[in-house]
Amino acid sequence: MSEKITSTFTIYGNQAVLDLGKEIIRRFKEDYDKGSNKYTSVPRILYGMKETEEFDGYELLGAYQCWYFGSTDQFKVETATCPPIKLHDHITEHAAKIDPEVVVQMDYIGNTPEQVGTRFVCISEDGELISGESERELNYYFCDEADVDSIVEEGEDPNNIMTYQELDSLIEMTKYEAQDEFRLSDGHDFDSNF
Repeated sequence: MSEKITSTFTIYGNQAVLDLGKEIIRRFKEDYDKGSNKYTSVPRILYGMKETEEFDGYELLGAYQCWYFGSTDQFKVETATCPPIKLHDHITEHAAKIDPEVVVQMDYIGNTPEQVGTRFVCISEDGELISGESERELNYYFCDEADVDSIVEEGEDPNNIMTYQELDSLIEMTKYEAQDEFRLSDGHDFDSNF
């Protein structure tokens, strides 16, 4: 079975583009509540495709499968094996039509988690996508801090253990690294109030 990735999108910009983010969530939630095909929801809602229309998920979204799963506080999708980079770019390109200064952040984490990362995207004055990303591939036994000693006693290599607290710190570090990379490649001062 492939690693399922959950990607969370955050939009930074003017009020109109923040309202767009809320509208995206509303449309997906409404579609979800109707019981529509979750595997076609992203192409239908964000690309204007028909439910029966054929498409190559990897070519269109950057992931072979991509579905919304009911989150109402933030726009989140799940994908198989990799984050939906092309979807992230697509959202940014369209949000930039409302606010040319928009920045869209995508945080992603695998369900085991084998992969964690953050990516920021904006559009340059020339219309080019500019991004900064930090990602980690993980191969650890994950546990709570209180359980480390007992897991080592059971024979697990201490170098192969990562606590959930350490994982949270690593996730925060990837956000800061992606933000720094983005600022270097972006060329203008971006303050997202992270």
